[in-house]
Amino acid sequence: MVSVEFALLAGLLVTLLAGTLSVALLILTQSALQSVSTETARCAAIGSSLCTSPAQYAVNLATQRLFPGIISAANVAVSNAASCRGAPGQYATVTIRSSYWGGGLLAPVFNGIQLTASACYPSHS
Repeated sequence: MVSVEFALLAGLLVTLLAGTLSVALLILTQSALQSVSTETARCAAIGSSLCTSPAQYAVNLATQRLFPGIISAANVAVSNAASCRGAPGQYATVTIRSSYWGGGLLAPVFNGIQLTASACYPSHS
């Protein structure tokens, strides 16, 4: 009797576990991309020699924090702006767009989700 009950509930438990892991991976990925965009904006704004190519700097950070191939330089937009979220001034802005990579692994409902992380940092100029 217990094995029949387990068989009936096992599918539900596995589905809940896969969904929970997918949400955790989604949050981890979004958080890491936000951190990468923030650090890249700062690096570009201060004119650090570490990021002569800010887009490549972002790719390298994302590779260290997540895994290789999570983003490419084409996923990173770096620009200068005259304001940041309504605050006037000169800012280096970075926007990273990426597809969520974990949906196909665990919960297919997350396939195709686009992640966007953006940050700005006051520039020295």
